Amino acid sequence: MSISICRFTGIILSATLLFSLPACKTDPLVPPGGLEPGGTDPNNPPIVVVDTTSCPPGVISFTQEILPLLTSNCGFSPCHDSKSAEEGVILVSYETIRKHVSAGNPSGSKLYRSLRGVSGNGGEDLMPPRGYQQLTAAQIKLLYDWIAAGAKNTSCTNLDCQAANPTYSGHIALILQGQCVGCHNASNRQGNIDLSSYTQVKTYGANGRLLGSIKHSPGYVAMPQGTAKMDDCRIGLIEKWIAAGMPNN
Repeated sequence: MSISICRFTGIILSATLLFSLPACKTDPLVPPGGLEPGGTDPNNPPIVVVDTTSCPPGVISFTQEILPLLTSNCGFSPCHDSKSAEEGVILVSYETIRKHVSAGNPSGSKLYRSLRGVSGNGGEDLMPPRGYQQLTAAQIKLLYDWIAAGAKNTSCTNLDCQAANPTYSGHIALILQGQCVGCHNASNRQGNIDLSSYTQVKTYGANGRLLGSIKHSPGYVAMPQGTAKMDDCRIGLIEKWIAAGMPNN
């Protein structure tokens, strides 16, 4: 198994949110000893914890926090989506991502080490590659904490879904950072879309493309691509913010 060190080969701008993406080269990922207990061995399936409402204290949602973070930064064509599977690595689902982490041991997980750019026996290097927007310290810590807590398949929300007046800085920017900005930022404007700044987000909020895409409305490209739709909580907060005039607060 291996994990990618993507090298830029160019981006084709499109009138829609469909993109072309960087070519990849990969390095060893799974250690020679194979997967730890709780991996994808059919005789020892992964633990699944599902909560479709609010996350219990300290629980990180895989489906709404970890999965979109990795698919937008790693799990795309021609790197680690299901079709390309560059050097056999796919990072688009719990089962495929779970192969590349050691539950309870972030520092021993090749995926975590690669995202941090930590060199080791496997030859890991920084992912995403330099020249692309890197994961923030908070995002890397989120992945660390998820692995440390057992790398479970959780589905819940850690947001205040009932917030009457969601703010850009406290709600909208954080949602988009975790679900969209990996593909749409100033240095990697896939589809010629940048959602890394208030001005850009307001533009797509005003013209209807942001809501149309995240709600999977007819006539819009469903986003995030290749993974589950945002939960109703996140969509609802963005919808409230747009309806309130998209304040920069």
